[in-house]
Amino acid sequence: MSNMSAEKQIAREIDVRFPSERLMLGRPVAPLLLVLILVSLATVSALVFDTFGTLDRLGREHLYQQVSTAIDVETHRQEQLLQEYAYWDEGYRLLIAEHDTEWADKNLGTFVAEDYGLDLAVAFRGDGSIAGSWVDGERLDLEGLPAEEVDLARLAERLRASEAIARSAYVRFQGNPYLVSVEKFRDEETEQARPDGALLLFGRALTDEVFADWSETYGLPNLGRVGEHSAADLVLRNDQDDELVRLLWDKETPATVYLNRLLLPIVLVFTLMAGLGWWMLERERDNRTRYVRQLFEMASKDFLTGISNRREFFFLANREMTRASREDKSLSVLMMDLDWFKKINDTLGHDAGDEVLSGFARLVKSNLRDFDIFARLGGEEFVVLLVGSGRAEALETAERLCHLVEQHAFQVAQKSPANCTVSIGLAVWNHGEAIDRLLNRADDALYEAKANGRNQVAVSEFT
Repeated sequence: MSNMSAEKQIAREIDVRFPSERLMLGRPVAPLLLVLILVSLATVSALVFDTFGTLDRLGREHLYQQVSTAIDVETHRQEQLLQEYAYWDEGYRLLIAEHDTEWADKNLGTFVAEDYGLDLAVAFRGDGSIAGSWVDGERLDLEGLPAEEVDLARLAERLRASEAIARSAYVRFQGNPYLVSVEKFRDEETEQARPDGALLLFGRALTDEVFADWSETYGLPNLGRVGEHSAADLVLRNDQDDELVRLLWDKETPATVYLNRLLLPIVLVFTLMAGLGWWMLERERDNRTRYVRQLFEMASKDFLTGISNRREFFFLANREMTRASREDKSLSVLMMDLDWFKKINDTLGHDAGDEVLSGFARLVKSNLRDFDIFARLGGEEFVVLLVGSGRAEALETAERLCHLVEQHAFQVAQKSPANCTVSIGLAVWNHGEAIDRLLNRADDALYEAKANGRNQVAVSEFT
């Protein structure tokens, strides 16, 4: 029954039963109904505001979890890289036992800094003395700088005295905060820590540039450092609970977005808003849960094809180079570019072009080994790192892929199948060669294949 109908019904009953009381009771009926409506609206509005307040709180908590997860991912990657070096008999022999400074400067100085972006590397002997230390790729004698090494030495001693194999922590070094990981050297055969207690430490300076890179990679809005006395969302501390870094980021405010859209429905159908608010809350929770699961995919996979992106390719390729150097294995790179791909976009449309790229990625991936690394560098350019393959095997693989693509008809929705070819540049890795140099040679070979008529393989010979 509507409010107007209720008032008419009350008035009718008063007229029939108590005609003399009509004037006395007629006046308070409308204000009473108005008060009831306002109270109901206020109650529902309070519930809605509380619901959206919960959304805001969940948004803050979710973003905090995103930042923590991103830091955990970067810490884990640093620990993985450290493990590659600590679990290396030749590295231990040359660095600790024989103290080969030339080898150490190349592999723990220049290579680690330039190829992995690490700012600090320190090797500790079993007695706690420093076998070698490098900052920004250059050797630095820390034995003469006790104030600089105190946090590092403390962290190393704690690991040496424990049963753990590795440990990560935040320290202050040369006045700047660092994320460092330290691990015991291990024997490749027994997989046990070496009895002399020698340790290896890697670290990255937590600069504004590092946090800006994490902000872009993990979708963290304006993640950055703030001053000592500024409000912070997260504080990174060392083992002595001293503050090292104060972090702040932009907050999500779902209430501001949704409340403006729902203001009119709240007024018109306020009795439904509580249920709608809770439904939105559950939907937001589901979305946030899915987002956390997708965080690693966002950082490492190409959104269109599902294969590795440029960032993950460089990380995996550098790791394979380290392993190949240790095990004396071959590596080869195939740089691939679809021929005349622009014509497909121009004639069939960009949606069709995207389908061709996805189909190409599926075709190539299905014809590679599980341990080969396949990535999209951008546009129609792809790259494959063939693990353990020398020139002959890599050339056979490249020519086979070239033929498969030429013979394949790529299915395009609501259009005739599209045909295309691929040009491939092949470069065989020369031990000690940097990944950028290897890719440049493969790229030069790719351009040679293009210049020679496309739909073919060209090989770069190392000079």
